[in-house]
Amino acid sequence: MVHEFRVEGLQIVPPNIATWRQLTSLSIDNVALTAVDPAVCTLTRLTRLELHCNHLAVLPPALSALTALERLTLHSNALEALPTAIFALTRLTWLSANNNRIAELPPAIGVLTALERLSLHMNCLRTLPVELGRCDRVQALSLFHNKLATLPDGLFAHLTRVETLSLARNRLAAVPADLFTLHSLHFLWLQDNALLTVPRFDALTALRKVWLDLNPGLAGPVDLRACATLEEYHADCGAIPPLHLALKGR
Repeated sequence: MVHEFRVEGLQIVPPNIATWRQLTSLSIDNVALTAVDPAVCTLTRLTRLELHCNHLAVLPPALSALTALERLTLHSNALEALPTAIFALTRLTWLSANNNRIAELPPAIGVLTALERLSLHMNCLRTLPVELGRCDRVQALSLFHNKLATLPDGLFAHLTRVETLSLARNRLAAVPADLFTLHSLHFLWLQDNALLTVPRFDALTALRKVWLDLNPGLAGPVDLRACATLEEYHADCGAIPPLHLALKGR
């Protein structure tokens, strides 16, 4: 009885795959795939589906039948939008769609409330829906190297479990104040933006590493007195805090 299968060096899946009803994990990655075989959408016991590093521009609507999926990897394809079928997959805890051409994240992302890891870096996103904040189990959120110029107020108000947040290499001149209330945040990447100022870091008491460099207009110093767990701080010369602030309590 087959429970896991990986396609290697082929562009088609086995013709009898629809009979593998017990399959829980399927990897069809890095094989120049341009379309998903409809038979894949009949494998309703799948909990893990890997389709990354292909040439996929769309996914079939029938993918919505795979409601047991917990992990879906779509990175490094040719997607211009998240397929609507994904929003029926409410058990997803891991969604990777980075390195595509996605220009907009729809409000429907908010139905994926089981998500713990969301990777959308290296796309073309210009803004984010506030409904993303409903995904309140997210622990890792990767959005670097997009075209984000603004973020909606309230986006981070309910994302209290976020430990890793990357917003580097965007066009942000400011970030919402509620980002600086993420008391579980360990790692924060904000470098290579257009930031002019950042709020106080008082609530980021778990912060271990922060990157603020390559923001030429950022005025300093940044007050890090509340960050007793800080291990690394990266900033341009004008924003480096007095050393005793970073080492307070050491």
